[in-house]
Amino acid sequence: MPTGPEFLLRDASPRGAEPSLEIAHFGKHSAWDDHMEHLGAETQSILTVKQSLYVQGIGAVISRGSWTPLEKEGNALPFDHEFVWSRREDAVIGALAASRDARGRGHYPLVAVCHARGHRLGAITRPVLTEIKASIPRLQATQSRDIAKRLVQGIQGRFRKLNEETAAEGSPPEPATVTTEKERRAFLDAQEMGPERQGFYRILHFIFAATAYGKQEARFQLRLPIIAGLEEDHIFELWRTLLQTTLGRDTLILLVRSPTGELIDIIVGPPRRESFFSLRAGRQAIAFTHEAPYSISEQTQTSADTVFEHFLAGKLPEDPNASKLTRFLKRLRSSE
Repeated sequence: MPTGPEFLLRDASPRGAEPSLEIAHFGKHSAWDDHMEHLGAETQSILTVKQSLYVQGIGAVISRGSWTPLEKEGNALPFDHEFVWSRREDAVIGALAASRDARGRGHYPLVAVCHARGHRLGAITRPVLTEIKASIPRLQATQSRDIAKRLVQGIQGRFRKLNEETAAEGSPPEPATVTTEKERRAFLDAQEMGPERQGFYRILHFIFAATAYGKQEARFQLRLPIIAGLEEDHIFELWRTLLQTTLGRDTLILLVRSPTGELIDIIVGPPRRESFFSLRAGRQAIAFTHEAPYSISEQTQTSADTVFEHFLAGKLPEDPNASKLTRFLKRLRSSE
């Protein structure tokens, strides 16, 4: 069975086209001397997240000691993150929490994830995150492996009920976004992005440059501020929609919200091991992408304005190769 990041979120649904929510927990727990055994579902995407994020990602950063200078400087963030790793309407929604094993070692977090398939992602994200984050302290409070296993089974039952309730609302339209045009406009006009959307022009300049020549899946990383005054439940959805509008709905997008609630890190495409250094890198350790002093050409601004138009209309390109918008943007980029 393929397990590389390029296969993330391409699993077949266990029950055909029916929606599903499947959970798992892994990481550090005080009832285990080392890493806790995997508890819960083992879908291909959950196992890929575990390997890419936890084993290869966090593990590589720890083994290299990359977070040690940040810890000494007081610029290291604790593990207390929310994330959504999505492609189309499928996603692995998860949370990280600081935790320790039976020997008191706390370099790795405890991770709770839910593989959501066939749901309206913007609507399901917050209810799933609420359940996931509530499950972590309950699991950490147990001192027995057997009790921990039974607890996870009970949590899975809560997700089956949530799945039934949300599935009863019907399949999401394709493509789907739960945000309104008013909310999307407020997002683009946010003061955090500077006057006249300059921050967004710089972000799209970076994206256009990162994707201009590659024929493979887009692959880059952004660090951005959390925009205040918007519906908290929709922060992930707004960034995801803007990226899908620019790159196509089949784009693999990881959005990670920091523990401080001040910033969001975005990884597009299969991550590199060093991508996860950002998890504990505080505000001063990595510059915001929208603050880079890029020189924005007239053609780039025209391309960005086209993206904004489609974004405001809620028009998500079905496929980056078939999309008229994407072909238009590629022509503009190639002529620069």
